[in-house]
Amino acid sequence: MEMFSTIIPSKSMYERAHYEQQLIEQIQNDLKRFDLILRRTHDQQNVFYLGDRKSFE
Repeated sequence: MEMFSTIIPSKSMYERAHYEQQLIEQIQNDLKRFDLILRRTHDQQNVFYLGDRKSFE
């Protein structure tokens, strides 16, 4: 993960980046654990679909 190896100038920015990294990892783990899929819909409104992975196979 090269994006997290960049030097961050302030402690608060570091803490925010660390928090967001943990949040993303937790979401990824939950998606895998509950066999879910998260997809963005095709419209331009930034709407996301969260559903059962089996329905896409």
